[in-house]
Amino acid sequence: MSEKPNEQDPLRKAAEVQLLHEPQPKPRPAKELLHELQVHQIQLEMQNEELRQAQVALEESRDRYVDLYEFAPVGYLSLNRDGVIEEINLTGATLLGVERNKLPGHRFPPFIATEDRDRWQSHFLNALTRDDKLICELALQHGDGARCYVRLDCLRLSKAGKIPMVRIVLTDITERKAFERKLRDLTAHLETVSEQEKASIAREIHDELGGTLTALKIKTHQLKTDLAENDNVIKLLEQVESMSQLINSAAGITRRIISDLRPTILDDLGLLAAIEWQAAQFHKLTGIEYLVNCIGDKGNLDKLHSIALFRILQEALTNVSKHSGASRVEIEFHHGEEEVMLSVSDNGRGLSEGRPVKPSSYGMLGMTERVEQLGGTIKFDIPPGGGLCLMVIVPLPAGERSR
Repeated sequence: MSEKPNEQDPLRKAAEVQLLHEPQPKPRPAKELLHELQVHQIQLEMQNEELRQAQVALEESRDRYVDLYEFAPVGYLSLNRDGVIEEINLTGATLLGVERNKLPGHRFPPFIATEDRDRWQSHFLNALTRDDKLICELALQHGDGARCYVRLDCLRLSKAGKIPMVRIVLTDITERKAFERKLRDLTAHLETVSEQEKASIAREIHDELGGTLTALKIKTHQLKTDLAENDNVIKLLEQVESMSQLINSAAGITRRIISDLRPTILDDLGLLAAIEWQAAQFHKLTGIEYLVNCIGDKGNLDKLHSIALFRILQEALTNVSKHSGASRVEIEFHHGEEEVMLSVSDNGRGLSEGRPVKPSSYGMLGMTERVEQLGGTIKFDIPPGGGLCLMVIVPLPAGERSR
């Protein structure tokens, strides 16, 4: 039984109105009309099947996209210009530690660890004005106090007539950060062990070899005195004198080795005296003029900080002598209430214009690593008068800060 056409169908009404304005075809035999209707019916059924298959393929593609989006190994989210979350996938919600359906309309900054929020705000505002991808790393703070570290790849999405948004890819780097922290701890431990070994070797050289050389020098002097009374031993006296000079040279070399391993002045008189002594030794070896300015001394640093800053100074002066072509170097040290600052500036050739300072050499990498172990910062700048300035700022241990 055929279905009766729905006279209320608006498409049917529109078709009937259009048909009234069409020229009427000539009457055709019923058999021919029936054949044509059957052909059209088969065509429609074939088109419907194609549409059904296309619909199935579209739904399968949509499901695949949903799976890729929702269960991707990274988080995806979109923020409006006010930092409010518009969209987020399941992985992103997991990284934020909140159920996904509660996140749209929620501001993103509260999920960022307090110490990183100012840096995030500057990064986000920059992303809203740039067309290229911007990257930053920061910590996310969950409500239960747990935190994770993420890398954010941010890209502005701007369409005509629509408010710009920022699309973000969140990558969990917690394990990488933990590995880096363990590596820094290991490096710091190795540095401590190395310094202890140097101090031990320096003591042994001083106590054993230094004592032996001193005894030899005394014996040589006595022998020289005894031989001087005999006029027939002039050649022997010359040999004794030569031996005495060799012993003096060996003693000087020994003192230098001890100083290189662990300057006793650092342990005996502290970092300020060691800085003055190192600058004087640098001038003696290179002829480069120097100026040392140490102000605001609040007391002696612990051995860990003193040794690290002293080694940084040594490496900085080595770079000046090898690469700068400078004729003057200025060293400044300031021991404040909350932090210590060390800077080394020279009037050498510096860097070519527009060339950034990249700590790619082993010396610069070593200095950077020492500073990071102490939780400080290191910068390489070009002073107004040219040359190069290295500045290190290190926070004081909690127990040494002024209260």
